[in-house]
This record gives sequence, C-alpha cells and structure tokens, in this order.
Amino acid sequence: MGLGNNGSKVLYSLKLPSRANVATIAVHLRQSEITSADPANHSASDRPVIYVDANNVINVVSRKAVDPVAHTANFLKEWSQEGFIVVPVCDGPRPQSKQQTNKSRAVRQKAKHKSVILRQDLRRISRQLKDGGVDAATRKRLEDEQAELCKSIKSAETQSVNVVPPNFPMLLEEELNKISAHDKQKGGGSVAPVVTAMFEADALIKGAFMNKKFQLVMSNDADYPADLGDKCIAIKEFGTKNLVISSTSK
Repeated sequence: MGLGNNGSKVLYSLKLPSRANVATIAVHLRQSEITSADPANHSASDRPVIYVDANNVINVVSRKAVDPVAHTANFLKEWSQEGFIVVPVCDGPRPQSKQQTNKSRAVRQKAKHKSVILRQDLRRISRQLKDGGVDAATRKRLEDEQAELCKSIKSAETQSVNVVPPNFPMLLEEELNKISAHDKQKGGGSVAPVVTAMFEADALIKGAFMNKKFQLVMSNDADYPADLGDKCIAIKEFGTKNLVISSTSK
C-alpha cells in the first residue's frame, strides 16, 4: 500500500549541499563493506553503486523537459561523473488488468476534465475583468480567483500527462548509448545498462539490496528505507537544488 504522507514519521532525513557530499558517504559505505567482507580485497578503485528507480526519476526530474527520456539519460550520466556506478532500473510490462494501471489512467483522465472546466471558469473571469463595470473590491476578488485558477490549471494539466513512454527501457538505453554514458566518466563512474524488472522496479531493487548489490537507492518513495531497514539509505530529493538522503536510522 505504501506509506504515502506518513514517510516522515518513520524516516530521518539529512540535507546535503552537493552530489560530491553524497558520493563521499557512498564511498565510505562501499569501503566499509569491502573491508568487513574481506580486508585483502580493500581497494580504492571499487566504486559505490546507486540503484535508480528510473520510472520515479523521470517523473520527478524530467516531467517538464522537452524530451523527458533524453533528459533522464543526461541526469544519470551527471551522477556517474561523481564516481558512482549508476544502475537504472525500469518497470517492466504490466498486465492490462492491473488495478493500479487502471487507477492511474482514471486519475489522468479526471485531471484532464478538471483542466477543461477550470479553463472555462478562467475565461469567464477574464471577460469580466476585461469588460470592467465592477467595483474595486469585486475586481480584487476576481483577480485573486484568476491567479488561483491559473495555478490549479497548471497542476491539473501536469497530472493529466503520462510522462513515461510505453517503451521507456529501450528508449532510455538508446539515449544512454548516444551520450556514451556507459563509458568510464571523468569521476571514475559509469552508467550500467538499463535493467528491466519483470513487473515493478521496486521488487527488483529491494532484492538487489538484500544481496548487497548497492549502497544507495535513488527514489522519493519512502517505502525503500522503511521496508529495508536501517542499512538502506535513499536519495529522496535529487534535483539540482535539493539533495536529501533518508533512512530509518539517525
């Protein structure tokens, strides 16, 4: 079911000023794992690994991009330049009967209808303001309503768009190849080939964590650290301005 808005009740968060700070933490975690597993294999060349919930990331960072898939590919490459091995994990094909798929489609359709209705109200108010003949108090009220309607329309139109294309894993792999993201980057990292889950990415990512395949997971979904416990650290805010990691442990 997910934690929804209750994630903050079970998680601790830490704001970080840069991706380099995230990399420092990840390198420490990686080296600690190597040392505890086999001290003879301790090597500074072993790069920390981030598993990325790619369907989550494209919605968070690329929704407004002209080409969301290409924008996501460049975003992943930028993180690899901090020295990470970045592993993008995409949702696989889902059965058409799956309730969540139908629910998401219904939400988008409802948002589209809401946008149309709000635009009708906005045109009515705009005409009233243009025609004049209203007192100062009424004009102020109409202007306030106009501003609120503009915000609501923008929100509804955003929700009505499904930014993830049906063949997202294939398109993302193509974009990563175009920009040589799989090659070793200046920071020593690289983007791994796209991994496609059988159904949803989260199950595959959680299994990889249990097998100690990575140090950090990138997703704003609070279920990852909540389900996986104290040793799981998620990068839950990963835009250019805000970087926040979260865990169930301080």
